[in-house]
Amino acid sequence: MSTKAQQVNEEELTTGDSELPEGWSLACLDELCDPPQYGWTTSAKRDGQGLKLLRTTDISSENVNWNQVPFCEDEPPEPAKYLLDPGDIVVSRAGSVGLSYMIRECPPTVFASYLIRFRPIKPVTSEFISTFLKSPQYWFQIADETLGIAIPNVNGSKLRKLRVPLPPLVEQERICTSVRKALSGTNAVRRGLARTSSILLNFRQAVLAAACSGKLTEDWRERHSNVTPIQNYAVESDLPKTWYWSKLRDCAVLERGRFSIRPRNDPAYYGGKYPFVQIGDLPSDGGDIKEFHQTLNERGLAVSKMFLTGTVLVAIVGATIGNTGVLTFDSCCPDSLIAIRGRSIMHSRFIEYYLRSKKLEIRDTSYASGGQPNINLQTLYPYPVPLAPDEEISVIVSRTEALFKLADAIEKRVAAASARAEHLTQAVLAKAFRGELVPTEAELARKEGREYEPASVLLERIRAQKEITAAKQTKKKNR
Repeated sequence: MSTKAQQVNEEELTTGDSELPEGWSLACLDELCDPPQYGWTTSAKRDGQGLKLLRTTDISSENVNWNQVPFCEDEPPEPAKYLLDPGDIVVSRAGSVGLSYMIRECPPTVFASYLIRFRPIKPVTSEFISTFLKSPQYWFQIADETLGIAIPNVNGSKLRKLRVPLPPLVEQERICTSVRKALSGTNAVRRGLARTSSILLNFRQAVLAAACSGKLTEDWRERHSNVTPIQNYAVESDLPKTWYWSKLRDCAVLERGRFSIRPRNDPAYYGGKYPFVQIGDLPSDGGDIKEFHQTLNERGLAVSKMFLTGTVLVAIVGATIGNTGVLTFDSCCPDSLIAIRGRSIMHSRFIEYYLRSKKLEIRDTSYASGGQPNINLQTLYPYPVPLAPDEEISVIVSRTEALFKLADAIEKRVAAASARAEHLTQAVLAKAFRGELVPTEAELARKEGREYEPASVLLERIRAQKEITAAKQTKKKNR
């Protein structure tokens, strides 16, 4: 089940007419919107002009940065069919499944094929539908109710059948207004926390750059001017005078991981006591490898090799090329990883810092083989690495780890605050669609001694409107 669906008690979710507040009805999303539409299939290009291409990754935050949205590699022959308008709602059908975004304003933009567009039928507003698409009641339906886990994808057929707790029209407006007011402060906090996460990412990159250029230990070198350089300079260098440039093969031992069996998933080699680190076990941001999800038995160990604690692992195939990690336990690894061992554990860790800071540069050197990008030992052998005296490397590692621990501690507090903000958001939305956030229209009408239009009447008007529209379209096609 999705995390957002778990933010509230499942028993509190609206699942049938008998549980709806007075005057409400249960409608399918399809009844409240035009038929769902899939987006345009094409590649994205970063630079160019013409139509932009909105993707799932672009809607991952609360506000789309239109300057970062790429352009279409190939524009659709009928652009009007895919052009986004204010009030359109797009829902991701893969990747971040169920994620939605309401368009408020945008440059000329079409939406990509992994997004599905919904257009609410007036008088139902886009804001009301968009608010529902963020609620626990929505996420509970998006989750796989049988297995209790989030599904890997969703299609227009499933989305159009989603059940929407529908209040009377004027009550919808009050709910949207109340949700905006209740969450205005929370949303501001969430945006601030998101900026903090970005700042921490930049901070870590700055620490790595300072560590690998000598700037992190400038004060240390001033107090230890008697440190002997590793070697004499033959050429000018932008490094401190006690540092020098080396090739990776000259300062470390490089060895490709080993696991020579076919097929790779033969269970006869797995399930023993020997850790088997794979690409997916490398931390996305580098650093210590603290866990593994597979083990080898004696037979598996015989066709592999055990690498010692402190060994640096580098991914050399697929989308994670250049990802790095440092073993915190002895482990085997497959040939999709390269193991690097410096002259000491500190030296190895310094090399990992540098390779981590150059991940994107290393990734750019990859080439396609059988449709999958990869690099090899010959690519990494001559890779330039800055080196400092051993005494300074120890100081660099100590200071860098201390700064990373500080960033980790802040990140944990940010994550905890983000979880609290998300919980509050989901609690407010759950109350809104249980009819508990604002007085119901039925309650107000009784107090004021007047009639009101229940949601069932609104639904009948929308259905009649859809029938008229469908008849007009049929008549137009038959001309």
